[in-house]
Amino acid sequence: MKRELVYAAVFGILILLLDAYLIKSYEKDWETQIDALYQIAGMESEAMDNLQAVGRILKEEVDRGQLERGRELLESYGYDGMYDTVYDRKAGEYKKRICLVSIGIYMAFLFCVFGIRKTAEKNNRKVLQEISGILSGFKNQKYDVVYGEAMEGEAGELYSQLSSLGKQIKIGEETMFLEKEGTKQLVTDISHQLKTPVAALKTCFSVLEEGDLKEEERREFFLRCKQQLKGLEELVKALVNISRMETGMIEIRKEKRHIFDTMLLAVNSLYGKTEEKQIEMIFENEEGIEKLQLFHDTKWTKEAFINVLDNAIKYSEPGGMIKISMMKRNFFVRIEIKDRGIGIPKKEYTQVFKRFYRGEGERVKKEEGSGVGLYLTREILERQGGSIAVHSKTGEKHGSTFVIQLPLEGIGG
Repeated sequence: MKRELVYAAVFGILILLLDAYLIKSYEKDWETQIDALYQIAGMESEAMDNLQAVGRILKEEVDRGQLERGRELLESYGYDGMYDTVYDRKAGEYKKRICLVSIGIYMAFLFCVFGIRKTAEKNNRKVLQEISGILSGFKNQKYDVVYGEAMEGEAGELYSQLSSLGKQIKIGEETMFLEKEGTKQLVTDISHQLKTPVAALKTCFSVLEEGDLKEEERREFFLRCKQQLKGLEELVKALVNISRMETGMIEIRKEKRHIFDTMLLAVNSLYGKTEEKQIEMIFENEEGIEKLQLFHDTKWTKEAFINVLDNAIKYSEPGGMIKISMMKRNFFVRIEIKDRGIGIPKKEYTQVFKRFYRGEGERVKKEEGSGVGLYLTREILERQGGSIAVHSKTGEKHGSTFVIQLPLEGIGG
């Protein structure tokens, strides 16, 4: 309001100054015309030619003596400068017009200034009401900011920021919901994974406490307890790796190394298991693959390869064969690990890479496992820009083929 009052005062002063200037100019012109009449009257008293008199007046050749004589002459005819004349009336009318026009302009100015302010206040109230509605919507978990008219300037920027804020809150809530559901699912999965070995241990210890077992039976139950404890140990190890992976504690550090050497490390670490089941590992690599280098984390990539190979060994029959093929493509290295095991149903192709998932087949249920190996493999590969997929057929000796791809960015040979 103060700003508008200042504008009104300044404009009013300008109007008054302009009026004073116009009136003063008119009065000066009026005095000039009266003086011309005085001079004409003075010239007439000297019997000067009319044309000559007009010419001298137009040239502004003023004779003060003629002016005085003209004034005295007109006063002798009754005009003493105090009476109303046509010039006085015109001057009065002119001043009235100036005042009326000035008042009209000033009122129009005030109307515009305060009208604009009122309109702005109305728009501001509308904006504040809409913002209040948006914030109320946020409170009620409605985060979509919708406004009909295209807003510009500060209001438009404010709406844009509120819209961005609403989207961020919505994404945050969705993320929190997913994390909450993920935590619930994780707790459920862990409970499910612990349920079987804990129940088995409880049963074994209950039987052992009875004390009326033969030595052979006692050794059998101790062996079962050992197997269940080993399973629990593997589960805890898997849970630690999952926790470290999902919380970012596992850091992928890529270095330029030979990818074939990494695969060879994975194969050698499983030598004992392959010997136990008499399973043959065969390499069918593209020529020159042994010299191919690419940026990858040797430790965790080896762990990913081990998980896939371990599954192939676990679900293959004794005396079987696992074939490893490595080949270079335009933008990636393709690695195929093919076994002759029990196979995977098509409906489980994506399920097997989920956390704690284990197949529904009887053979799968008989084998030890936590269902996290392939999940960790997928996480490790994807964090290096790679991927893993499987295609398979169920049935004896059909087996499965796991396809691993790692990008060739930064390769060296």
